Amino acid sequence: MRKNSKSLLGLVVATALAFGSLFGCGPTPPSSSAPSTSVPPSVSTSSVAPSTSSVAEVTATGISVTTNPTKISYFVGDEEVDASGLVVTLTYSDNSTRVLEANEYTLSEPDMSAAGQKTITVTYGNLTTTFNITVVAVDLVGIQVSAQPDKVEYERNEDLDLTGLAIAGVYNNGDTEDVTGDCTFSDVDMSTSGDKEITVTYGTFTVTFVITVKVPTQVKVVIQSYPTKTYYYIGETQTNEGLKIAWLMSDGSYEDIPSTQYSVSSFDTSAAGQKEVTVTVGDAQVRYNVYVAGPVQYTYNSYTAVSPSNWNELTYQDANDTQIMNYISGSFFSFDFAYDHDGEIIPGGYQVQYNAVSAVEDVTATYAGDPKYAVPATAEKGFAYKFTLRNDLKWDDGTAIKAEDFVYTMKEQENPDFFNYRADSFYNGATVIHNAKNYLFQGQDGYFGARTYAKAKYGEELYKAEDDADYYFRSYTLDCYEGEWSRGENNAVVNWFLGNNPDYYDYVKNYGVFIIPYLLSATAMSAAECIAASAALDQKSLAEIKADSALNDLWEEILGFWQTDPNEELDLLVAYILNPPVSFDDVGIFVGDNDYELVLVLDKVLNIFKEDGVSLSYKAAYNFSSLPLVKKDLYEANKVEPQLEGGLWTSKYNSSVASTASWGPYKLSYFQAGKQYILDRNPHWYGYNMDVYRGQYQTQRIVCDTISQWNTAWLAFQNGDLASIGIDVSIAADYKNSSRAVFTADDFVSSLQLQSDVESLIERSDSDHNKILLKYKDFRQAISLGIDRLAYTQRCTTSSLPGFGLFNSMHYYDVENGGVYRDTDFAKEVLCNVYGVDVEEFESLDDAHESITGYNLDLAKQLLEQAYAAALAAGEITATDKVVLTVGASVDSEAARRQFNFLKESIENLAVGTSLEGRLTLEFDASFGSKWANAFRDGEYDICTGGWSGAAWDPGYFLMAYLSPDYMYSKAWDTSSEMLTLNPYDDGEEEHTYEMSLMDWWYCLNGAEGVPYDWSFGEVDNEIRLRIIAALEEAILSAYYSLPMYNYFSAQLTSYKIELGTKDYNTFMGYGGIRYTTYNYTDAQWAEVKATFDYKN
Repeated sequence: MRKNSKSLLGLVVATALAFGSLFGCGPTPPSSSAPSTSVPPSVSTSSVAPSTSSVAEVTATGISVTTNPTKISYFVGDEEVDASGLVVTLTYSDNSTRVLEANEYTLSEPDMSAAGQKTITVTYGNLTTTFNITVVAVDLVGIQVSAQPDKVEYERNEDLDLTGLAIAGVYNNGDTEDVTGDCTFSDVDMSTSGDKEITVTYGTFTVTFVITVKVPTQVKVVIQSYPTKTYYYIGETQTNEGLKIAWLMSDGSYEDIPSTQYSVSSFDTSAAGQKEVTVTVGDAQVRYNVYVAGPVQYTYNSYTAVSPSNWNELTYQDANDTQIMNYISGSFFSFDFAYDHDGEIIPGGYQVQYNAVSAVEDVTATYAGDPKYAVPATAEKGFAYKFTLRNDLKWDDGTAIKAEDFVYTMKEQENPDFFNYRADSFYNGATVIHNAKNYLFQGQDGYFGARTYAKAKYGEELYKAEDDADYYFRSYTLDCYEGEWSRGENNAVVNWFLGNNPDYYDYVKNYGVFIIPYLLSATAMSAAECIAASAALDQKSLAEIKADSALNDLWEEILGFWQTDPNEELDLLVAYILNPPVSFDDVGIFVGDNDYELVLVLDKVLNIFKEDGVSLSYKAAYNFSSLPLVKKDLYEANKVEPQLEGGLWTSKYNSSVASTASWGPYKLSYFQAGKQYILDRNPHWYGYNMDVYRGQYQTQRIVCDTISQWNTAWLAFQNGDLASIGIDVSIAADYKNSSRAVFTADDFVSSLQLQSDVESLIERSDSDHNKILLKYKDFRQAISLGIDRLAYTQRCTTSSLPGFGLFNSMHYYDVENGGVYRDTDFAKEVLCNVYGVDVEEFESLDDAHESITGYNLDLAKQLLEQAYAAALAAGEITATDKVVLTVGASVDSEAARRQFNFLKESIENLAVGTSLEGRLTLEFDASFGSKWANAFRDGEYDICTGGWSGAAWDPGYFLMAYLSPDYMYSKAWDTSSEMLTLNPYDDGEEEHTYEMSLMDWWYCLNGAEGVPYDWSFGEVDNEIRLRIIAALEEAILSAYYSLPMYNYFSAQLTSYKIELGTKDYNTFMGYGGIRYTTYNYTDAQWAEVKATFDYKN
């Protein structure tokens, strides 16, 4: 029964009054001295003698509801009955009545949990009566738009964005409930302008809201297609054929402009050079360039599928950007063919030559023990070099180049205002310039691992309680924080756990570090207690924690779970670190005793001489081919201030003819993005003055057209307009035996790269495009084993061979002695382990290795089922979801489509006979252009075909491409927390067994600054390094983010116009490149005969 204190008090009082005489405390009789004024009921007032008989007692005989409450209808779940308006009347034995006060009676409490008529009992003493109310079921009666979408205006064809939209279910009791997530939405035509009504459906109810697709407006005039001819010879007539002009509309579409509505300016073809052409449409203009070529005899015509966009040595990102860069850059040292006594090229031989420097001296002894440069006092060689530059180095405008120009360039490369993409080239890897990294990172702050703090303070990773106020507890992953706490790194325990259990990332992110011992059954705490503990300690200093007994108990709990050795408190903590300012005067690059002396001081040994201390080793040309160089005045003029406060500066240097300077054999004369670039000889190149280049560089001009489709390029080659072309698989049968065919091994390993960014996979997933399976290792491995690499190479390449590892036969671990990594037992064992080949079943490791195909469809299907079952159990996929993965590309070419079609067939075949049959497929998207690699790294699509070339003679350094987030395609894979345990000495000694993250192993392998172990080249035996390289390769392959597909062998046809320097491929020189290319015909002669050749013979 529902009661309140006031009603109870009223009831007690009323009862006492009604039955007071029973307890001897009734009303006091009137005093004899005070006549009574009351008139007893039913007593006559006439003059009759007083009766001596007693008067009958008046008593309460009943109660009744004379007026029902105002509210008699309720809903299921209502908590109280509202008695307002209720009138209860008391009747006495003499038929008199009175209305009871609300505090004189009580009401029974009806069951409000079910619908129906409910009887409520009114009680007054021992008297009762009743009245009825009705309880009505709560039902949904409709839906309404409770909040409009944030975006209600769109351009045509823009994707619908319902962010901010809220749909509420409306009930008959007036309550509402958010039902947005369970609604469906009608399709809307975004291709046409106007108001669009969208119908929202929830069950049987609907509601509508309106968005507007705006009428597009003209934004600017653009060139949709350049003229067919942009390269002219002196005196040729201008033609605008092929030129297409359009309005770029506000919705991103194009509206063609008829040629009658625009004019094209003329240009002078009587003089050579780049010419600007202006197209005018009313008051709007757009411009493009053409090139008028002066007379030359030897032009090398080539093509590229994707136009380069940036050939700045400080910022270039991929091999495509090196197209122009390699022609306009000089070198300190270079490789050349080795020749016998008769002047013939020695197959496979090489020599290293001086180029931009005339002399180099090891000056380690000069700086040994100097605290400014931290060169060890006992160092004798390899830490410091003095380079003497040639005094005829010039830019293409004749400006002299001196040592100070290289110093300026390095200062800009490491400029912390820019954080250039190539900034790490001189602090990560073989060439580590002293203080280069510290200069770059000066002023950077955040909460980093406590071991870093301790190492900086004590020179070793030592925990001392006196530092407790400087140490902080970080419970969650780095992406959970804002401000300075968002900078730095996770604590080491979190990194360790997530490295081994990446699928539990969200657990640690949401519940904190204490959930780790809970998941490992290493604590008696409940899940709720662990979650609360993470929150309680987060961002508190260790001093604060220890000062509070309750918090200290939690600290002792987590420390007890983790610590087995001294100083491991550091693994649970972080410390605020602010990198101090560094003057560039303290960086190890400076001008020597004169304008042409350049001194470099290194933090780790780099030996560029052979053992005799005089002859240049291959490392001189490999690691020290040159230093980056920019032209100061031009570079400064092309700096771009950040658009947002706190943003980074950028540069337009070397992105156009006007912003480009050359100190190489050629200079940029013409560049039209997406169309063509032209290079002419640089008359100021120092090499033309050197005997070593006499008779070389016969090519006077290089013309490179952008041709995205191979078929188009093939027609151009057949017309005699290209010097060479790759042999596509579609023509291989007819042309692979041609006398002009050249087949070449390459260090490039082409791989399928699988998306590692789980957040982006979730964000881009829906029931028709579920992508979350990619987070499961079993699924990624299933893809790897479900692709027949041999069939892939036969169908999609001309001459390449199946590849299974990150390295191929072109990767040398010992260049001087011809040691190939892939030929070592370490490397062979890696592939046997990764692809499940049991060596014991074969007579030899070589036999086991040769048996690898990488194709195991039965096991792939099992792994697919396992991944699907796990995702289903985790609620990350449903039994009806379709798994559609997007394969991205830079261009929609025949080759890209061929590869995609093979992969699509393979993936769909993988699903046959599994739970995903008919629900697993691929889709193709070639919209990413030159930004395809960064778009993939940013999580915009799921699969790309890519790989790395370069560093072929340093496989240990090359692994950075798969481990460093600055380079790796799978940059969301945290290699700084993925752990590897290994004894690189393989001597059975426990003290030689180390557990470190993959990234830390790489740092040690390359002798990075501050590493606990230096296993860099020359510091330890090759066998130790090979064991580490192999372990890292296996760890990378076993993550199945990078799936090697084939070892690249190029096949090309060369034009009869040219001859290569040699027909025998040389590891160091290739076929001699443009340097050794010679010509059978001048340009004029070739124009007469170019259509007469048959390349099948």
